[in-house]
Amino acid sequence: MIPIRFGDRPRQLFGMYNPPTGSTNGRYCVVLCNPFGQEVIRSHRLLKVLGDRLSRAGFPVLRFDYFGTGDSDGEDAEGDLETRVEDLLRANDEAIRRSGCGASASRKSNANSSRCAGMAWVLRGEKQKHSASAGRFILASEGSNGSAKGI
Repeated sequence: MIPIRFGDRPRQLFGMYNPPTGSTNGRYCVVLCNPFGQEVIRSHRLLKVLGDRLSRAGFPVLRFDYFGTGDSDGEDAEGDLETRVEDLLRANDEAIRRSGCGASASRKSNANSSRCAGMAWVLRGEKQKHSASAGRFILASEGSNGSAKGI
């Protein structure tokens, strides 16, 4: 796990990058995005463990704090949906840059992170306009037997 800062000041974001430790096909990387409000505190360990396990399974993983949250620059009141979408685009670009992967997957890990998943759907349309990266977002949900679907 490597702590990183990315983006330009005064809007730098903080993230934790997990390079893959298992065999990887180099095609996908994972960007884990935090939920908002109290859910971020409650899901922190879940997202850390998920990132570690995905990394061991061969996926490069980037977890990050949105602008105005956690260890990223800015104040909480400065964030809104548009800045969160921009942050997710920047995190996607950073994950691709660091990993060299051909696409990026945004993972919906549980019900608490459904806001992130909803934003990834918004982002899917925005992504086509964002030509700086060749990334693509794939949402996955946990199957009834505990297996991941959609990756």
